[in-house]
Amino acid sequence: MKIKSIITAFLLFQTILYVQAQDLISKVPAEANVLITVNTKAVFKHLDIADVNTFFQKVGVFDSISATGRGTFNKLEDVGIDYDSKAYFYMQSTDSVQFFGGLLPLVDANKFESLIGPNRKIELINGLKSIYNKDRTIRVSWDKNTAYVLGASFFEHYFELPEVRERYMLPEPVAEAYPSYDYVPEYDEYAYDVAMPADSVYIEYDDWAADTVVAVDYWDDMDMADSVAVLSDTSDIITIAPPQLPEMYDEVDSVLGQEEYADDYYLNYRSYTTTRDSMINMLLSQWIDQRMQEITTGTLSSYTKKHKVGKMGDDVIADLRLQDIGAIYQSYLPAHLLYSVVGIGKMPKIDYGIEMVSGQMVVEGNKLVIRGDATLDKEMSRYFKAIYSRKMNKKFLPHLSEDILGFMSFAMDTEAYIKYMPHIFQRYYGPMAGRYDKYVDLTALFFDVILDEKAIGKVFKGDNLLVLHGVTPVEVSYTDYVYDEDYNYQEVEKTKTEQVPDFLWMFSSDDTRIFERLLEAGQGELKIENLNGVYALPKSYGSALQLYFLIKDGIVFVGSNQVKMQEINTNKYPGKGHKPYVDIAKKDAFSVLFNTKKAPELFDRMDIPVERQLRSTVEELGQYGDFTVRSPGMKGNKVSAELSLDFPDRKGNALVFLFDLLNEFVPTVK
Repeated sequence: MKIKSIITAFLLFQTILYVQAQDLISKVPAEANVLITVNTKAVFKHLDIADVNTFFQKVGVFDSISATGRGTFNKLEDVGIDYDSKAYFYMQSTDSVQFFGGLLPLVDANKFESLIGPNRKIELINGLKSIYNKDRTIRVSWDKNTAYVLGASFFEHYFELPEVRERYMLPEPVAEAYPSYDYVPEYDEYAYDVAMPADSVYIEYDDWAADTVVAVDYWDDMDMADSVAVLSDTSDIITIAPPQLPEMYDEVDSVLGQEEYADDYYLNYRSYTTTRDSMINMLLSQWIDQRMQEITTGTLSSYTKKHKVGKMGDDVIADLRLQDIGAIYQSYLPAHLLYSVVGIGKMPKIDYGIEMVSGQMVVEGNKLVIRGDATLDKEMSRYFKAIYSRKMNKKFLPHLSEDILGFMSFAMDTEAYIKYMPHIFQRYYGPMAGRYDKYVDLTALFFDVILDEKAIGKVFKGDNLLVLHGVTPVEVSYTDYVYDEDYNYQEVEKTKTEQVPDFLWMFSSDDTRIFERLLEAGQGELKIENLNGVYALPKSYGSALQLYFLIKDGIVFVGSNQVKMQEINTNKYPGKGHKPYVDIAKKDAFSVLFNTKKAPELFDRMDIPVERQLRSTVEELGQYGDFTVRSPGMKGNKVSAELSLDFPDRKGNALVFLFDLLNEFVPTVK
């Protein structure tokens, strides 16, 4: 009976811990556009917390916290955060504001409270201890198990809408800095809306006496009582008091006056923005308090009710989720520019067809992997499935030998790309076109009608492979100038050695006639040289790069190494595909690979200067694995990609290796 009770209590305890762990994600608002999850348990599974404490002591983090807080801090455990749970950070964009928040699990609320400086006022808001920033647009609250961070920033364009200003009784914007001007062609200068009177004061300056001014003519139809020439008792200068101009001349009529007017404008504008921002910040503070109450009491709709959140593995360090990409992008659009220049009436609704973007940072032994994918709607999925349906030409693969420096492969269906690009273009740029929407339609129509996707698809099918073999030293001639004592120069022919990339680019073509005609025509006009089927383009003077072209077996080759091009032309190329590289290029729609262990040799060959502190790090690159970026294209309704790097096998895992690398370069704070 006792054993059953213990087992029951244990299971109940585990359930409570599980519910508590799930409780934080349940407090994330359902409408959050961005959600970042930090799996601290996974972090400290791969990284010893004692090593992190030593590093923070080295750089003075704990000293800084102790100096501003209410306690003494020597290790992360003193902060009171629960490192066996997950922390969540989120952002939500609305029409008017952008909320950002954080949820931190606590193991000791008293320790967390000791982070607060003694000069900071701790308020009790709806039963929660809380602190605010100066303008009360950021709030930090905490209870026994959780620390809540919530802040907000407003979108200026929203609060300048007339109906919004009226609703919240905000001040009216100030007038423009300068009055408007109309162009007057006959005077070839900018003038005010009113014309200059026909009769005006004409002032003539005496060529012999700069200080003497003679009044020649006045307005005949004005009262000249105030316009009297006065002779000074102490000088021969004749000064004429200006006539009283009508009110229409009270506008700014000099550069100095314009500058003074502008100064007044900016002072008024600053006063306006200060008043407006203060009033809006009061609103934000109220909204933050209201939302904080909803979050902490669970009355706000939860993220987990609207979105499926999968379980994070012990090797996943962090997770990123972006919902409604259009709303996020819309938040950062230059609203005033769109209103004034593009001519849209209100902020457009942007829908790129991307329902969600997610990404994860994963530690797989000595490999660090960043994975991501984008979920597309039905329309965009149909477009991109067709675009990424092309497979790599198998004839390319023997060129992926093991000793290459790197390669880039990209396979798409050119015909599908040209066919669907007008629709994608219209969907991407149509909402922001405003008064120029007809030009967007016209551009899309141009692509749709003018371009023959089937013909272009035959000429350039869409599969590409660029192979970088390395760099080759090439001696080139150039003209220099030698000067004598009288600065007369003489041209001198000199030589220098440059490092030229040794590369080969190839793409498939079912109709190579256009390339053949261009090369034939170029032999006469551009002095292209035919070297037994391999065409050499003329080099620019002083340039070391020489390009060669070859068309063979439905493939167009472009390269910088004549020997390799001739070997390909005569079927004597000795290359044999390295299976790991072949598998990547054959499987993925897009891939980039860099053979990291060749980096030290590349640095030395290209004479790239390396600081003494970095020398050992550069030399250690020879122990790294390959750096790769891969995307298989479309799978279902998702486009996925992966970035990975293999670190040397001497620290246990990739995260420890990176941390040690950081520790090596960050100086100790004394």
